[in-house]
Amino acid sequence: MDPDYLKGLEDKPINALREIRQEYCSLEVTISYLRRLAQGYLDILAFYIERRENGEPVDTSTLVTTLVRLLADRSRRSEQPARLSALLAPNLVDLTTDISDVDSVIGGYDIEELHSMDLEELYALRSRLQRAERGLSTDRRVLHQRIDLLDAELVKRYRSGEATVEELIG
Repeated sequence: MDPDYLKGLEDKPINALREIRQEYCSLEVTISYLRRLAQGYLDILAFYIERRENGEPVDTSTLVTTLVRLLADRSRRSEQPARLSALLAPNLVDLTTDISDVDSVIGGYDIEELHSMDLEELYALRSRLQRAERGLSTDRRVLHQRIDLLDAELVKRYRSGEATVEELIG
């Protein structure tokens, strides 16, 4: 994520550009996965908070019966444009190191423990998760900008004839 990592982009060999782009795409998939994970936790927390604020009980069976609807509801999602990634699953090596950010916010809480938390604790957990999700979203936007820069440089090289599709395939 170092801003200097793309310095001198136009002087880098085409294979280096492709490798850097692949690194960024792999990292983007991991960050997107973590972001979706944080959003899922936020959806579950919103359910708990809403029920508690309305004085309604929350138990595991109520949560399980509503879980599909909770996680499928896109109305609370950001309007950030979606991108279809060439990689559909995060790199598990990256994930074991990066998932600690979301896990540290969750604090090792099991969903069962949410039942015993009071509203103030739920609000505090939601706030920490929202900050983590915003940080992941910011990182993801930066990665998209950098991938766009790399794509533009690659397209420029193909158009100028400096690189050819045959080289890529062969």
